[in-house]
Amino acid sequence: MVLMMLPTVVCAQSDSAPLTATERLAELKSMGAPTHELLADDSSMEFASAAEFLRELPARKGVVPDTARPALDGGSFYTNDPDPLWNVPLGEQTVRDGDRISWMLLASPHPAAPAVLRVHDHAVTGPDGITHVTSRLGLLCEGEAEACAELHAVRRSMIPALRDAQDE
Repeated sequence: MVLMMLPTVVCAQSDSAPLTATERLAELKSMGAPTHELLADDSSMEFASAAEFLRELPARKGVVPDTARPALDGGSFYTNDPDPLWNVPLGEQTVRDGDRISWMLLASPHPAAPAVLRVHDHAVTGPDGITHVTSRLGLLCEGEAEACAELHAVRRSMIPALRDAQDE
């Protein structure tokens, strides 16, 4: 299951030990390259439960279906900003400054249902003209334990800092 398209960034190769996610991010910034930092953040979710998300989010003012996302059995996508510029990998097109929030809601018959993955993207262009994006990935899963564990594993694999910690 593909949750989202993330930009691919190539870092300088070295004969020394592989860089941690934090070191890679610092290297990219020092090179003047656009960056995309991914963080786990379950603390800023709008609702206390996934079931509440499924009931309340679709009717929330300023939230619209995200038609740029592929159909998913038992899943639906919503956003606060349907601008297609946000759906282009960083480096291929300019991303405008600001915030975009996307939600993937999983309902029956998906085994993880009810569940929600929230991605809050914050883009800032510095005085040097380089855009830096921070994405905070929040996850609430109240479905089958195995399906929820799989969603948490997918999120861990998407976030370099969590992958680094897992590999240690």
